[in-house]
Amino acid sequence: MPDAERFSLAQRGEVLVVQVHSQLLQALLMGEWAPGERLNIGRLAASMGVSVTPVREALSRLISDGALRTDAKRAILVPRLGREELQEIFDLRILLEGELAQIAATRATDHTVDELEAIQAELVEALNAHDYKRALRQNARFHFLIYETAQRPETMRSVRALWVRISPTTHFHYPLLDYTREGISRHQQIIQQVRERNGPALRAAVVEDLKGSLATIQLEQT
Repeated sequence: MPDAERFSLAQRGEVLVVQVHSQLLQALLMGEWAPGERLNIGRLAASMGVSVTPVREALSRLISDGALRTDAKRAILVPRLGREELQEIFDLRILLEGELAQIAATRATDHTVDELEAIQAELVEALNAHDYKRALRQNARFHFLIYETAQRPETMRSVRALWVRISPTTHFHYPLLDYTREGISRHQQIIQQVRERNGPALRAAVVEDLKGSLATIQLEQT
């Protein structure tokens, strides 16, 4: 096979790995799998309509990034996060997301507020229907809309990586959130601070929301 053709095949293979990796990241971000759940390479490949090779490579990259783990039998698992690991992830989120929120307040528009209110309505609707995966998706949309408004792509990349780590665990606090609705009132406070373009107050509101989420998760772990 000519070198140019080999290179072309390698390029196409890498593009496919990137696409599979992106789909798996999105599934983790949206709480598709529970902590401790095993991922089967063959079933994943079949569901995506690809061979096992790009799936295996994409999973390997996710393991290297800490988004997935392997057990003693080399099975691929969604991690169960301990209390110290959870605390560290949330400490980082508070620093990064608080900073992005404060910057975003100066760049938000009336359209940003309208979008946040629409997403919040969809989140409440999902909770009313006890559709917790949908609620998780709307929560991610809500927060990422704010953070992306800050236009800090490198920081946003780190934030997304942390969300991928935490989302499978976060999914399981939604039944309690559904009961208390504390997160809904915290989101309303966030929207208010975006509306007022108040950077320090928006940072504080986002931090309060993150601390509330952590407290709920820790309560369920006891």
